[in-house]
Formats: sequence, C-alpha cells, structure tokens
Amino acid sequence: MTAPTPAATAHSASAVAHGPALTVVAPNEPVATGPHLTHALHACYRTGALLDAVTVVPLVWPRAAAAMLGVDHLDATPAFRYACFVGAALMTGWTALLLWADRRPLERRGVLLLTGVPVLAGLIAASVYALASGLVDPGHGVPMLLFQCTLTTAFLGTFRAAAASAAGRP
Repeated sequence: MTAPTPAATAHSASAVAHGPALTVVAPNEPVATGPHLTHALHACYRTGALLDAVTVVPLVWPRAAAAMLGVDHLDATPAFRYACFVGAALMTGWTALLLWADRRPLERRGVLLLTGVPVLAGLIAASVYALASGLVDPGHGVPMLLFQCTLTTAFLGTFRAAAASAAGRP
C-alpha cells in the first residue's frame, strides 16, 4: 500500500474541515452531499410532481390550455381531445413516479435523468415548435421555455451530484 501524496492529504484535510456538506467531483466543481443533496433531491422530485399534476388540468380542459398558452381558441376536435387525454394519463403517471422516487431519493436518482432528458427535453422541443410556428404567444411561451430549461438544468445537476455521491467520489 502506498502512502498518500501531499496533495491527496491536503484535499482530505480540506474535505474534513468543511464537513460532509461539500465534496469535489472535478477540480473547481463543488457538488452538494449529505443533507444538502437530500434536500435538492426532494426539491426536484416534489417540484416535478407538482408541476406535472398542475399540467394535467390544461390537458383535460381545453379552455384552461387556451388561457395558459395565450391562445384565443383551441380547436378541441376528438383527435385533439384524445391526444390530450393520453398526455394527461402520462403526466399523472409521471407525477406518481416522481413521488415514488421521492421516497428513496438517492437510490432512485435515475428518475431525475429520465425526467431531464427524454421528458423535459421533449417538452422544450415542443415549446420551441409552438413558439416558432406562432401557435403560442411569446409572452406566454418564452417564460415557459425558460422555466423548462432551468428545471432541466436543476434535474440533471442534481442527478450528477447524486451519482457522484452514490459512487463515493471525493
């Protein structure tokens, strides 16, 4: 067994001095661990679950969708209503998945990755389409798009911190 290098010893001393709340995954990239990480995980899961539950409302009631999107009229054809009901069922299921992950936040951290990449990235793409096509007024669509990007960043950053913590990386 080899003795630790002075740099490793200094790094260990720094980690001990600051306690378990902060560790370093890569140079100059602090990542929360311990209670701070648990809080961040719970915040992501619960925020996602709340937003998914709220999103069910405009999927089930087209008037609510029109108001949220700033659209004067949505043509609620049977095909449109069917697609919205399918979306509402998936949103309800994802709400339950996020609440399930919240029960064991670190163990079920992969849910954050699945939420960030296919789900939120898909919603971002849909928002970009809605804005580019003129379907949604920029006054309504841009804040929604910025919020989706912020949420994606939070989910993926928290997933990264949780993965580093679970791997025991100093």
